[in-house]
Amino acid sequence: MIPKAPNDARRIPTSVDDLPSPDTIRWHTHLKARVVAGVRSGLISLEEAGRRYRLSAEEFASWRRLIDEHGLLGLRVTYCKQYRRTPYGAGDSNQPRESALIY
Repeated sequence: MIPKAPNDARRIPTSVDDLPSPDTIRWHTHLKARVVAGVRSGLISLEEAGRRYRLSAEEFASWRRLIDEHGLLGLRVTYCKQYRRTPYGAGDSNQPRESALIY
């Protein structure tokens, strides 16, 4: 059974109060999705989101890509390894396997 995303994760934030707290420590999928939706809707700029949540542009881009390619479940930490791309060619046996790479 695939777990369903909380209903509030599918809701587009309409005010800054709908966004996660700047003090968020545990980033559940629905909180990441709200930040991405807030940036996409123009509620908050990418730069402001980076400052507010101490996110790098690369981390935010990763969240956005995972949502686009795999939906909300792509944001789950337990599934991230499955969705991450290996920087080496798949058939290149002289390079470390994905499981050996440090992200």
